[in-house]
Amino acid sequence: MESTKTANQLYRESGSTLPFSEWITQQKATNVDSFIKNEPLNQLIAEEKEKLGIATQPTSNYFNSSNKVFGLSKNVILISGGLILAAISIKIYQNFKK
Repeated sequence: MESTKTANQLYRESGSTLPFSEWITQQKATNVDSFIKNEPLNQLIAEEKEKLGIATQPTSNYFNSSNKVFGLSKNVILISGGLILAAISIKIYQNFKK
């Protein structure tokens, strides 16, 4: 099993001149994939979730890519399309009425 270092150990090894709180905030912001892990805390949280019957897998995000078309929300596209169709229908009706 791979031994992970604590945030304190990583901070000391980095030789940073920043205070620890600023350094860890910077690390969280820049290294999202290699987020500093706290195994005992993660294990405790998992055990408590199991006791409470809460799913440990993250739920799907509302803004998931499956809810988007060309990078836009499906709801935005549907509303925009409806407005465009309404505007075209009104224009055709006005031209037909003349």
